[in-house]
Amino acid sequence: MKIPCAVRLLMPVLVMLAAAPAFAHQLIRVNDQRLDADTAIEIDDVAISQVAYHVASGNAPALWMTFEGVAGQQVYFETGVPYIERLAGLRPTTMLVGPGLPQVEAPFPLPEGMGAILYTTGDVMEPEVFAEEFTGTSSWKFGPWEPVLPETGRYYLVTFLPDSGPGKFWTAAGKAEVFGLEDILSLPQTILSVRQYHEISPWGGILGWGLLAIIAALAGVLSLFFS
Repeated sequence: MKIPCAVRLLMPVLVMLAAAPAFAHQLIRVNDQRLDADTAIEIDDVAISQVAYHVASGNAPALWMTFEGVAGQQVYFETGVPYIERLAGLRPTTMLVGPGLPQVEAPFPLPEGMGAILYTTGDVMEPEVFAEEFTGTSSWKFGPWEPVLPETGRYYLVTFLPDSGPGKFWTAAGKAEVFGLEDILSLPQTILSVRQYHEISPWGGILGWGLLAIIAALAGVLSLFFS
């Protein structure tokens, strides 16, 4: 049976969209609310590649994320700042907070009995520019860091700006690319949210144009049935 032209056009686009998430972090949340140890964003599996975006302000200075870790486990995380001219000088600090870590002077109250390791970026003069082609966004990236957890228990990743000023930054954890149907179906909303956070036009990137191509191809298929 001959495959209609519109369907032939649609098939490679669908393949591309199915493969595209393997090159992007799973979005946890775009957050502008106050977080602390009690209200930290839960990470179900810190090994899975995922990212949270934060809008820092006096009322919401830090991004708190939390996960359960095991002694001897190596965790992977990095942080970044959207590629926006006014944010070029931002150098976020990320703390790994948890049991068995050194006692340090932290800018926020830490859970009782926990220590921390601070990963500062103030000495980075020219951070790497990271282009996320699937959402069409860019960021200045810092890290990655891959510490080994000393004890089994609850840990936190806390990212903040040392001067406590306003700004935007994100923290990504994990390297394993795991995406389900729900993640793929939510791609349009994800693209819009991420591009809005980066202060660029609502639609773009390979994923965005791919979805538009699907819409166009579907319109072509429907036209065959109703013409």
